Amino acid sequence: MSKPQPKSGELDETKLFQTDKKEYGDDYLEHLLEQYKLHAEMSDAVSARRVETNKYFLSINALLVTVIGFMSEQDSILFVDAFWRSVIAFSGLLMCILWWSMIKSFKSLNRAKFEVINAIERKLPSAGFLAEWDFIDRLDKKEKHREMTTIEILIPAIFGGIYVVLISILVVGVFFPLVIS
Repeated sequence: MSKPQPKSGELDETKLFQTDKKEYGDDYLEHLLEQYKLHAEMSDAVSARRVETNKYFLSINALLVTVIGFMSEQDSILFVDAFWRSVIAFSGLLMCILWWSMIKSFKSLNRAKFEVINAIERKLPSAGFLAEWDFIDRLDKKEKHREMTTIEILIPAIFGGIYVVLISILVVGVFFPLVIS
């Protein structure tokens, strides 16, 4: 009788562990530990790439908001100025959508990597990551851990909100100039 297939979002350990210790031989635990180290290093690399991606998007958005602010201080023709500020704000909004998508992508990639790491840990003498998450899950409600993605996703949402407000103000200002002044 075959094993049931894992549900969506669950790791298929038959793909991860293709042979058992007895079949593999004496080097099984040593090689498993080396693979574990490699997966942990790759997870760190993904996290570092995620930080660099966030720095990039944060810098771009800060620059765009600064440019819009600088343009607002300059004397220029109302329609031309509003047009370019709208273009910049719309570009910023698109950047926020892309940033949000990247955060979600990094979250799913990290989740998959930690599922593999946790599965390997179950076969090792010590399971540090599993113990860490078990501890976090049992924290009191006021100490409850929030996933980094939950906090991280707020930044592009805030910038996106700023761009939506700016675009709205600019559109209203062009079509109804007396309302804004």
